[in-house]
Amino acid sequence: MLNKKGAMFGLDARIALAIFGALSVISGAALYNAIQNVKSAQYWQTFKAIHDASEHYYLENGKPLPIYSGVTLYGSDLVQNRESLSTWNGPYLSNIENSNDYYFQIKDFPSEDSAIVLVTKSDSTLSNCSSASLNCAEYVRVNFSGDSLSLGKDMFSKLDNYIDNNDGAINGKIRLIKVTDKDYLYVMGRQRTLP
Repeated sequence: MLNKKGAMFGLDARIALAIFGALSVISGAALYNAIQNVKSAQYWQTFKAIHDASEHYYLENGKPLPIYSGVTLYGSDLVQNRESLSTWNGPYLSNIENSNDYYFQIKDFPSEDSAIVLVTKSDSTLSNCSSASLNCAEYVRVNFSGDSLSLGKDMFSKLDNYIDNNDGAINGKIRLIKVTDKDYLYVMGRQRTLP
């Protein structure tokens, strides 16, 4: 009789351990997903802050960010009053470092540099906007190459899942365009009519 009770206790213990093991796997996966969602939300908030800063610049100064060259905008105007505008009340962003006229680095971001560019909103290849186009949007373009390529793909994957429900590299608000040895991550902002 004693042996039967001991055997039953051993079986109960194994069942309990199996249940706890399964629960730990499930809670571990849930924790991992929660961490990924937090990272995605942080990335998204950073990009949203850049787009909001561009909108704030426009509302305060009565004009959008000026074009530096082609479709690249003077992104540095968000952190310095390059044109000495009397209405400029920046800096409009606090997490930008090492900016020149158009390229800037986002603090604590795993990328080389970033820029704000105008491209055709509905075009899957994100071609340049022409001056006659009414279908332009401001995109933050983040450049990844060399050692940072895998980080760029990881950032795209997280954002594509978080914002665009995994609709792929050429659709939605988050795009990933490959050009030779670089990856360009594009994040759509506001629609804009060219002057």
